[in-house]
Amino acid sequence: MAALSEVIWTGDKNWNLFKNKIVTHFVFYDKMGYNYCDHPFETK
Repeated sequence: MAALSEVIWTGDKNWNLFKNKIVTHFVFYDKMGYNYCDHPFETK
């Protein structure tokens, strides 16, 4: 939903910009107990 919202509200389909923004939301998602996919953002 975050990706869809980003495109709808901003009209921007910039993946790199989105990747930088979305990681800040993961802290909130964790606190709220949300289940989300973070594997595209994992660093190894």
